[in-house]
Amino acid sequence: MILSGETTTRVGDLEEKAGPMATFTIPPIEMREIVNEGSDIVTMIVAMSYPENP
Repeated sequence: MILSGETTTRVGDLEEKAGPMATFTIPPIEMREIVNEGSDIVTMIVAMSYPENP
């Protein structure tokens, strides 16, 4: 969840901007990039799980 600021998220060929209170899900094993392209600080909460035996 984005708490403040704005990010640009790229997953494969898709690109989406997200601002405060936005949430998104990225499937496992996807190449991804989350970028702050602005000058404001971005604050966000990240929650993810790891498999017990990768």
